[in-house]
Amino acid sequence: MPFNNVLLHMAMAAEVWSTILCIHCIYGKKVRLDVKTMLVFLGILAISEVVYVLQISNGYTMISQLFFLLYCICEFRESVWHTVIRVVLFHLLFVAIQFMCMIVVSIFVSENEVLRTFTGNMVVLGFCGWILPRCKVDRLGKLASKKKGFHLLAIAFAAMIIFLMLFAGKVNGEIPVEYFVLAVPAVVFLLVYIAKWGSAQDEAKCMEQEVEMVHNMQTQYDSLLASVRMKQHEFKNHIAAIFSAHYTYKTYEQLVKAQEEYCHLLLQDHKYNDLLLMGDNILAAFLYGKIQEAESDGIHVDVKMKTRVGRYAILEYHLVEMLGVLFDNAVESQKGLEHQRISICITEEDARYQFAVLNPFRHVGQEEVLDWFRLNQSSKGKGRGIGLYHVKQLCDENGCEMSCENVEIHQENWIKFTLWIEKRDG
Repeated sequence: MPFNNVLLHMAMAAEVWSTILCIHCIYGKKVRLDVKTMLVFLGILAISEVVYVLQISNGYTMISQLFFLLYCICEFRESVWHTVIRVVLFHLLFVAIQFMCMIVVSIFVSENEVLRTFTGNMVVLGFCGWILPRCKVDRLGKLASKKKGFHLLAIAFAAMIIFLMLFAGKVNGEIPVEYFVLAVPAVVFLLVYIAKWGSAQDEAKCMEQEVEMVHNMQTQYDSLLASVRMKQHEFKNHIAAIFSAHYTYKTYEQLVKAQEEYCHLLLQDHKYNDLLLMGDNILAAFLYGKIQEAESDGIHVDVKMKTRVGRYAILEYHLVEMLGVLFDNAVESQKGLEHQRISICITEEDARYQFAVLNPFRHVGQEEVLDWFRLNQSSKGKGRGIGLYHVKQLCDENGCEMSCENVEIHQENWIKFTLWIEKRDG
């Protein structure tokens, strides 16, 4: 029937275009409608049409596979070995997609074989066009490129099954059900490898971010060290000035008052000394940079170091992120106030370190505090809710604890955020 012939030709075109979409997903690329892509599409489609019209043995369609391989080498510019690996993985994935889609279509279209083929290929086309690009299957190709025995053995096993299925389908015109039974573990391998590769990539990304952070913080730490050393040379002169003050004041009360004011200024000028003694150079450099930024905005920052910080059970990068959000929120809350103050306190309790950030704030109820930790909800508008939500997510991922409470300091209400970070053994 003419109508069936039209459906069959449209099904062929849909299958060919689906293969092009799928191979681009394997490479993590978007399809470009350039001359090469259209030539491959028309070339493979022409081969399929010749095989169909002349009723040639389906084995001749292997010519299209060679055509396809040459296209991948030219389009994606990888080595022959890596290209072969990705093409094999493409067949593994594409046959699995076809199998799943055809099973679903067969439930609803069981009588007309041509209509079933057309519908199935259109479903595969939709899957490869809209769903597959969101599945990040390019991770599979990167994992297969790692020459590790177990991975290659598993992929070779899956590839053998796929080639058996393809060979049976091309030569006999049908694929035995037994091959699909073997294909199930192959698909499971596929999903496990994608998940494993994604986890490894996330860990590698965290390590890269931490290395970059260490590099950036080293400059700030060197600046802190130079500042403290310069002030150490001046310290003897300050001590001499304090002892010599009695020559310039007539009464004892004036002398005591002047010495107290001078010592207070001296202590403030040397408050960064404690940062050098905290035991964590990266954290010290980070806090030094944040304090410098705050003080340039006219905010007084009080630092209380009550312990040395050793090794802790989370990534340093994540701790810096969490403390950065808490400190930035404290700075934001002080803008526009007459007396702008922030306090940082680092202590330890049993097997945990406590990192607290405090600032003067109105009394806050429990419901409002809970709202701060919800995404896009904050009494201060955009920024605070998002940041605290991110801190909460990091705490959940790393097994940390965080609290927010009202505390009274000198008959004034302050808001206090505290992070509890587990120590690491050894």
